[in-house]
Amino acid sequence: MEKRSVDTVILGGGPAGYSAAFFAADVGEQVLVVDDHGSPGGVCLRSGCIPSKALLHATDVVREVKLSRARGIDYSEPEIHLRLLREWCEGIIASLETGLTQQLKAREVEVLEGRGYFEDQTTLRVETNGQQEYITFKHALIATGSDPLIPQPLDIGHPNVITSDKALKLDRIPEKLLVVGGGYIGLELGTVFASLGSKVTLVEEKDALLPGVGRELSEPLLHEFEDLASQVFLSTRVKELSTSGSSLKAKFEGEHQQAEEFDYVLVATGRKPRTENLGLEDIGVSRDEIGFIKTGKRFQTDVNNIFAIGDVVGGELLAHSAFREGEVAIGVSLLNSHDDLTDTVIPKVVYTDPEVAWCGYQPEATDDTVYSATVPWKASGRALTMDKPYGVTKITAEKESGRIVGAGITGPHAGELISELVVAIELRATVMDLARIIHPHPTLSETVYECARQLALQR
Repeated sequence: MEKRSVDTVILGGGPAGYSAAFFAADVGEQVLVVDDHGSPGGVCLRSGCIPSKALLHATDVVREVKLSRARGIDYSEPEIHLRLLREWCEGIIASLETGLTQQLKAREVEVLEGRGYFEDQTTLRVETNGQQEYITFKHALIATGSDPLIPQPLDIGHPNVITSDKALKLDRIPEKLLVVGGGYIGLELGTVFASLGSKVTLVEEKDALLPGVGRELSEPLLHEFEDLASQVFLSTRVKELSTSGSSLKAKFEGEHQQAEEFDYVLVATGRKPRTENLGLEDIGVSRDEIGFIKTGKRFQTDVNNIFAIGDVVGGELLAHSAFREGEVAIGVSLLNSHDDLTDTVIPKVVYTDPEVAWCGYQPEATDDTVYSATVPWKASGRALTMDKPYGVTKITAEKESGRIVGAGITGPHAGELISELVVAIELRATVMDLARIIHPHPTLSETVYECARQLALQR
């Protein structure tokens, strides 16, 4: 049995995998990436972050055209050419994939198409093109990602019960679409299809959109989404899903109980890790009951030279957090770093209209160690000139010190605006520090200044 050796092998070429490969190569390691697509990018690039954001941008134009009539500018009704829209998205994906491939080649990182299986704690068997190749390694990183989860009673094996992977590749726009799940994915794809002309019904079993996010942030989104979609059912779940001729019939329980029929059902209720059939049990790498790999705070598994990063370890399941996890794991494995992400501020962004972004501590109403200020965007000159005054900015600080510990923004470009507050929290800035910074006028960033100013004046 012929073997070849590398310093570091990485299973998976998504954000966690390729960021780790970049860093490992930059510090002088011989790196091999094993990926079943044979090219970098992962779910984020091919069927997640990138194509969904491209479609959100394109459909934002459709919504703006309709809204412009009230501003005295009238266009003809937009005509949707779905094939051309998909080709445009595919062009973006191809461009980014080429860029990542070139960066790996520049670092002399090899990408091997195939599926990896651990033979032992230093050997990986790769199934590629009907053949087997054996790789010995000093360190391994598992970054195989995750897949959408279709729970019962929705998993009925019908081709029109889809997840985000297939939703972005449909060859027609559904007339009636049921979106199950009021989190990131359901809201973003619901926005896309409603803007393209689908009659979208969104159902969420909790009593608010974006469960876990404060109502100050989610309520403006709910108000706008209700105007865009046909129906939004909160505190409601799908009790039963069945076929009804060429349609899908959904029965509900909770606040809404009337059965309805749809062309497609988009399930956006969570994801499951791709950790099956990797040989983890054979080498002593533990997983939890869902399948997520158990690691320490520095992403080390039960096997000292094997690390796990990205979606396979659970947590946030965010590409930007996976980037950093890859760097931490390489730093620990190769440079004896003691870095971890315990106190790292990880921003979250939902790219709806309006966008919702938050970071840091999101307090419960009963926490009297902190205090918060909320600034509605109705008084923002920039928001009014954009005809989008429905936003809100919130900052939370420690009462004793004034140190900023959390923030949230709902409104256009919230995902860009939140970075200032991420930096403020990371640098342990106080509301007094932020209130002294001059923000340009008129901009949406002035709402951050005004929020900090209100908190500073309360001290």
